Amino acid sequence: MEITQRDEFVCQDYHDGKDIHELSRTHGLSERRISQILTANGVTRRPRNITQKKPLSREHARLGLYLYTFRLEKGFDVYDAANDLGWSRIKLRKIEKGVKEVELLDVMDISAYTQTPIEELLGKFNGS
Repeated sequence: MEITQRDEFVCQDYHDGKDIHELSRTHGLSERRISQILTANGVTRRPRNITQKKPLSREHARLGLYLYTFRLEKGFDVYDAANDLGWSRIKLRKIEKGVKEVELLDVMDISAYTQTPIEELLGKFNGS
């Protein structure tokens, strides 16, 4: 697969610190397409810095970070992950950031998605 000049600019801008949303606006592409370009070119995605976010609690932050890290390590796109969970992309992002209340059904979805028993997941959620 040949890398285009546009793709080179996208990758360089990402390396220079722009986030996917900024790249989307700058290059006139969807966030999903930006993500595909970065993945196709082997660009390592930056983990989000949770200290800049205001999670509802430490437990929400832990669960969100666990879900985010799982998705990132598996190389799953946010759109595909949200679809697999049966959630919207916005709901997934909010839970990953720890800024959305989590219901029992959400915990069950996360457990099934990550193939982590609920007891173990709740242990992570509570900091055990």
